[in-house]
Amino acid sequence: MRFIKVLKISIPRYNYNGDNMVKFNEITKEEKDLIYSYILLPIVRRVLENDMKAIEASRIKFKEPYIRLIEDALKKLSHDLREVKSEMWKLQIKMIRHSDLDYEAVVRGWTHHVVLHPNLAAEWVEERISRYLKNHP
Repeated sequence: MRFIKVLKISIPRYNYNGDNMVKFNEITKEEKDLIYSYILLPIVRRVLENDMKAIEASRIKFKEPYIRLIEDALKKLSHDLREVKSEMWKLQIKMIRHSDLDYEAVVRGWTHHVVLHPNLAAEWVEERISRYLKNHP
């Protein structure tokens, strides 16, 4: 009896996604941006709400302009978060939360563990808050 040696060749499977080919188990840049926004935008909301409470409790003489500025930023943030969640639903990305910066993302059936470093998250949150406050009409 002769034995035949079988060679297993691993051929990466690709998915055509727009202009480029990506492996099935890889996350595209668009998906990664959505995941980061999904994780960090609620933190931005929490920071702005805490700042608004601090301003309301403070002894500042003219509180209304600051409160209106933060309220407008919160409206823009809510709109952006709604768009992020809608796009994630279209792409069938599901998120499982373990803590504030520790999530599992299920993308195309593959589970990816996403843990963000607190310093990088703080930089991103600060940059996003300044962007929301700059674009005030």
